[in-house]
Amino acid sequence: MAEASVLEKNEVRTKTMQKHKVIMCNDDTTSFQCVIDILMKIFGKTEKEANLIALSIHKAGPNGKKVVAEYSSYSIAKMKAQKGMNYAKSEGYNEFTIIVK
Repeated sequence: MAEASVLEKNEVRTKTMQKHKVIMCNDDTTSFQCVIDILMKIFGKTEKEANLIALSIHKAGPNGKKVVAEYSSYSIAKMKAQKGMNYAKSEGYNEFTIIVK
């Protein structure tokens, strides 16, 4: 009986890490190429992946949104989102938005 209680105390419980979603929002001004550049340069997508994601955001319409990445660390997700928005602003696209949930 003592062995059973020792085993129970030594059980390792794994906790599922929450994933923080990085969501890119469609707008009427940001160029398709700018979105592709952000997806490739900041989120590490291939050219093919970036094109497919950008197209799906575009097809979603004016208020369309698309999850482009998920991170277990909120701070990494937030940093990537901020880098993406800063890049868009540096290219003259001030309305471009990325949110983290």
